Amino acid sequence: MRLVSFSHFHLARCFAEHPVGAGLFVTSVIACIGTFCAIAVVNEQSLLVSREKSKLIQPPVSLLPRIPPNTAAVSLPPFISGELVKNFNSIADDMHVPLDEVAYAMDSATAVPYRRYRITLTAKAGYADVRKFIAALASELPNVSLESIRCARPDAGATVLSCELAFSAFFSKEGHG
Repeated sequence: MRLVSFSHFHLARCFAEHPVGAGLFVTSVIACIGTFCAIAVVNEQSLLVSREKSKLIQPPVSLLPRIPPNTAAVSLPPFISGELVKNFNSIADDMHVPLDEVAYAMDSATAVPYRRYRITLTAKAGYADVRKFIAALASELPNVSLESIRCARPDAGATVLSCELAFSAFFSKEGHG
């Protein structure tokens, strides 16, 4: 109550002494309050519009096919042992890497959706030839991966390495040959 009487007293005195300035002050205060209210209304309306638009927008649809769980994401070739042996030998011959002691073994795991074939071999060649052999296998046989490599030299001056390589080849369970 005191604030109202205090404000009334000073506004009346201001109007009495400076009627034009006081009128401009009151007009500008009313204009500021009106502008503030208009901005609040516009913001509320834009918020409502954006909420309505977000309800209309559906989540993006993936262009990739949905892969069901527990299935391989890559299409694996059927298992044909003769073709695998032929490919390994052909790549080794092309890269000038003689293969010694090659062993092939089928993995016995049955709870997986693929067949795993383990290939271990010993190769005697230079470092660059062994690298080229591994790179050629990776590019020509995408279902084959290098598991381990261990190389040794008979002596420090030798240029030919003796490398033990272990690979895993993955095949679909459907085919078998």
